[in-house]
Amino acid sequence: MNVRLLFPNDYIGAPDLQGRDVTVTIARIQIDELRSVDGNGNEKKPVVYFKEMEERHRNGKSPTNKRLVLNKTNAMVIAKLHGHETDDWRGKRITLYPTTCQAFGDTVECIRIRNVAPAPKGKAEPEPDADEGGGWTSCGACGESMLETDAACKGCGVVAETRAKAEPGL
Repeated sequence: MNVRLLFPNDYIGAPDLQGRDVTVTIARIQIDELRSVDGNGNEKKPVVYFKEMEERHRNGKSPTNKRLVLNKTNAMVIAKLHGHETDDWRGKRITLYPTTCQAFGDTVECIRIRNVAPAPKGKAEPEPDADEGGGWTSCGACGESMLETDAACKGCGVVAETRAKAEPGL
């Protein structure tokens, strides 16, 4: 287990994605007051709340309502996909993925957003025949058992383009 997962946080970090792409639905964008990077005071930042995370929290499957602090890079990708008006992003789907970037004079883990819009929910490709293989795995978002060939988790609805057998994240 990644040591950073031992210390729960209200905000989604790269380790939460466990090396996979995770597709989520934007519930809303709001400005939250967060502690500044230098720890001296607070600053206002845009934050993306996700439908799937709010549902998991409301249903008791997660102790926190995980959300993403929106940086300019990710905001511009969402704007390219869904327009520049943030009110229009509600209900739109985006795919998060873990990577690295240069920040604070170091290479750090970060989350980015794929610059291709995911298929609308329920429009996934049909499952392959059972003869093509595929076994059971756990959803990376909620831990629900599911077939490796499932397009979306039936427990939380999260779509992961890259499936891996791993313990639940997010």
